[in-house]
Amino acid sequence: MKQFIIALGFVFFTISNVTGQWELVETVDAYTIAANFGVPAAFDVEAYKVEYPTTNIDGTPGVASGLLCVPINNDSRFPMMIYQHGTVNDRNDVPSNLAGGYQLGQLFCSLGFTVLMPDYLGLGVNPGVHPYVHADSEAWVSLDMMREVRDNLGENIPERYLNDQVFISGYSQGGHASMALQRLLEAEHADEFPVTAASHMSGPYSISEAMIDFTLGEEEYNFFAYLASATISAKAAFPTLLADFEIEDVFKPQYVDLINDFADEVIDLNTLNAGLGAGLLDDVGVLTPKDLLLPGIVDALKDDPTHPLSQAMQMNDVFDWAPQVPTRMMYCSGDDQVTFENAILAEEVMLANGAVDLEAQEHGATLDHGGCVVPATTATAFFFFAFRQVLSSTGELLDNPLAQMSAAQFENDLHVIVDPAMLDLNNPQFILTDINGRHLIVDGLDRDQFTVDLSEINSGIYAISLMANGQILETQKLFIK
Repeated sequence: MKQFIIALGFVFFTISNVTGQWELVETVDAYTIAANFGVPAAFDVEAYKVEYPTTNIDGTPGVASGLLCVPINNDSRFPMMIYQHGTVNDRNDVPSNLAGGYQLGQLFCSLGFTVLMPDYLGLGVNPGVHPYVHADSEAWVSLDMMREVRDNLGENIPERYLNDQVFISGYSQGGHASMALQRLLEAEHADEFPVTAASHMSGPYSISEAMIDFTLGEEEYNFFAYLASATISAKAAFPTLLADFEIEDVFKPQYVDLINDFADEVIDLNTLNAGLGAGLLDDVGVLTPKDLLLPGIVDALKDDPTHPLSQAMQMNDVFDWAPQVPTRMMYCSGDDQVTFENAILAEEVMLANGAVDLEAQEHGATLDHGGCVVPATTATAFFFFAFRQVLSSTGELLDNPLAQMSAAQFENDLHVIVDPAMLDLNNPQFILTDINGRHLIVDGLDRDQFTVDLSEINSGIYAISLMANGQILETQKLFIK
């Protein structure tokens, strides 16, 4: 998957209202997204930096930032999708600055979702320490952005509309954040934002169990900066609980200055990781994060659930509840950063708690954390497309004929059934599109059941859609040959 989006046009301006600041920072067309990601993108995309009111980690009023991606279409009501980004290098490496993995949210937008990507507290414009993997703030800062967009979309971007559907996803730290948000919405805001479906990808749902076991064992683990960042976060998020613990009470003396430099934003996460790794090699000759910590801290985190640090980690766990809407946890068992045991444990506990339509799905036994992005994201898109609706601006189901289209593949034949109402529209057509956005088959519709010959089509991912009145109807159905 390519990591760059080539913007065909940039326009910068600021829109002010009583609650926030909205700035258009990028416009990109569907063809460019299709070419970069290898997907049948349907919509051009506008990206807005949004600043909005929230609550700081200390409970005071504050301002947060995020990126909003909107399909360029004035006639449709699109679902809201919240996409939570993964671990970033510093406060500027965030979606609102067109960084921090924002391209994945832009991709989903091109497929027909209005996508919100909050930067989180302590990142972007929000000052202070970033409360890394702090479940509560990840959830509330996202909820505040949802309210900002819901209440002000039409005012700031006229003739753009939302419907009532809500989809939630995120990768890595974003998988933790998306699970925290789903838990908050289902528990306390189901009437305000009823969740349609959620797909969490490679997330550390079990901070206090699965991640502690994975990172503090005898095996090498190359991402030791996460441990330092989580400790700094816990101190900021739980100041009373951890009143007696400073960095020097947790980490060995030779690492304290480096970690404090990161906390003070003198160095970034990658520099911290490199410095800690070099120190470990000098001290013990292996990259084992447990050797960064004072011996009593290692024992406490592994064996004493009553220790204040253990309690702080437990309060950031997000797996011990029961989702009541369709939910998936995408993972790869070769993940070298976030152990797949997070998803296995979460599935076991959630099902025991009474979860509805929940499943952990394997997407690569040999794929590492970076390699899992593409299959997990693809599976999430397929999963969401089973539920997604696009409404007309009047609230009627815009793509009703396509929503009722069914297709079944039998070897080299694709059998298609469409709503007979399609035949009454102006110039109805069936279209098959490849992952580069090219129309491989365009046939006029003269009957409501027909067979498409796929014998000359290579193996791959394709989209089928219907066109009428000179426009492609918004919902596409994906299939693999």
